[in-house]
Amino acid sequence: MHKILLTERDQFTSQFKEKLTELGLVTEIGSTREELLLNIHDKEILIVALANKVDKEVLSKAQNLKIIVSPTTGLDHIDEKFAQERNIKIISLRGEIEFLKNVTATAELTWGLILSLTRKIPAAVAHVASGGWNRYDFKGIELKGKTLGIIGYGRLGKIVAEYAKAFRMKVLTYDINENVRADERVNLEELLKGSDIISLHIPLNDENKGFFSHLLMSKMKNGSFLINTSRGKIVDEVSLIEFLKNGKILGYAADVLSDESSQNDSWIKNNIIYKEMQLGANVILTPHVGGYTSDSIENVNSFILSKLISCIDF
Repeated sequence: MHKILLTERDQFTSQFKEKLTELGLVTEIGSTREELLLNIHDKEILIVALANKVDKEVLSKAQNLKIIVSPTTGLDHIDEKFAQERNIKIISLRGEIEFLKNVTATAELTWGLILSLTRKIPAAVAHVASGGWNRYDFKGIELKGKTLGIIGYGRLGKIVAEYAKAFRMKVLTYDINENVRADERVNLEELLKGSDIISLHIPLNDENKGFFSHLLMSKMKNGSFLINTSRGKIVDEVSLIEFLKNGKILGYAADVLSDESSQNDSWIKNNIIYKEMQLGANVILTPHVGGYTSDSIENVNSFILSKLISCIDF
């Protein structure tokens, strides 16, 4: 019987857990690092989502570990290099293009954030909840006729572009991969200068850390909006605050923050974007819920389990 450690148990369906017990002896834990470090020592299979950092410390304690399963496309929460050195196989959604074409949750959230930011929906709702009924503080903009710039024209970028056309928007796209085809493809500077709204859909890797830099922000169209449902570390948050304050960027909406993987329980209160939002800036933050829908969780759980079953050979 394989020894399996299932972390972040609330991230997985009862059907997933039931089928997992057919593969071995399952230990279920929550989302804390303490639980992970305490239980990892004798496990052969680790199942982890985004709440825990599977770093060198964790992997060094996992002397019997053969497989890490993560139902995510991004793997910045796992020390891939050290896992490879230990001959630990990582099973994820990375590269599963055909399957992911039908996982639209993050693209849909992107549009929720665009609408919320440009129409000031959260502030308007809070105003009514407090007993107000004054529309004059919540003047927004129409999307029709505006230009959406999409940086990263992969699976999610393409879906977001499809939705943009339903809003009668013009779309500009940029991707570092020159083989990616798009009718609206332009160079990065053209996109920055010509877009009313920019949406980021690029993976986090060593090359992309701080990609959306002070220089790129300075080239954006005056009074534009920035959306990030990718990863927090892609955006230079310090520079972002500067451009929010001087009005170059009118608003920022994100489902991610640079330090969300911190083990410090109070990290969110120390985050500079969060602090700016608390001070009343046109900032909207959601707690990395892009793929967190009942539909996507059920489909991803089923798919990732089939991948695990197919590669268990020890």
